[in-house]
Amino acid sequence: YEEFGYALTVGNFDGDAYDDLAIVAPGESSSTKSKMGVVHILYGTQDGLKAEGNKQLEQFDWGGSAESETDDQFGKALAAGDFERDGFDDLAVGVPREDITPPSGIPIKDAGAVNVYTGSNTGLREFNVEIIYQDGEMIAEQGEKSDNFGHTLAAVDFTGTGLDILVVGVPFKDFWDPYMENAGALYVLSRAWVGGFVSDDSHFFHQGREVIPGDLWQKHEVRYALAPGDYNGDGKEDLAIGVPGDNCNVYEDGSVVVIYSDTWDGLGAVSPQYWCQGGSLKDQAEIDDGFGFSLAALPSSGSLPFRSYLPSILRDE
Repeated sequence: YEEFGYALTVGNFDGDAYDDLAIVAPGESSSTKSKMGVVHILYGTQDGLKAEGNKQLEQFDWGGSAESETDDQFGKALAAGDFERDGFDDLAVGVPREDITPPSGIPIKDAGAVNVYTGSNTGLREFNVEIIYQDGEMIAEQGEKSDNFGHTLAAVDFTGTGLDILVVGVPFKDFWDPYMENAGALYVLSRAWVGGFVSDDSHFFHQGREVIPGDLWQKHEVRYALAPGDYNGDGKEDLAIGVPGDNCNVYEDGSVVVIYSDTWDGLGAVSPQYWCQGGSLKDQAEIDDGFGFSLAALPSSGSLPFRSYLPSILRDE
């Protein structure tokens, strides 16, 4: 039950001429902790992937909200991107069932976190790993029980400059006024030049907000799947967002929202799109279809790196 290969991503973590492969095993256990999870890194060479120099990344016992625990499922999601624009890809690792301890000091079960490892000429560094979670300070929102922050991840070059932005999906995020269980949300996080990822309310998105089509509703599980791609050919990456629990035409038939690169800043040269089965799309929607459950952006002839994310998550989870 280690689930080796549950998720994969490709990045150039050491800046050479070869891509490297990250492989997760979210069910990996230690002698004392069940399903804590690990990530394996295989580096590319002129002869392909080699076992020599491979790494196994774990969430070490750094204390507080960075401590490995039973059922953390470290590595349940991955995203490789150059978050510092230094020529080395970095690796974001989702830990959706991490129990976090916010400034209040009261632990929150399964609130979720993301660990970010930075690339270098020797590969991914295993020190100064950045831990991101909803703490009400670093990120404006406060984490809550079973949010599963980091359940989905994507690295997106919204500006076309080679600087990747980290997008973190929180598909089980609840809203309270009015109460909406598992409505879902996402964060768009940029790295400050002084170090550290930053966000604020303007980079917290969900349905019912002006730039995201569709109504906020219970169990929509917004951000269950993410797929960056240059869908309008302007040299900047856009983002497709799966909402498999959406009630578009019938109950939980699902939808896909596409947000274009400049939408995030309110510039919106291309309007966001809202795709459902039926109408202009062939086939008709049926109850519980879950349209948008998984997504992949297929490479075009453009020069941007395209990183597809295809989750293998069971629907009844």
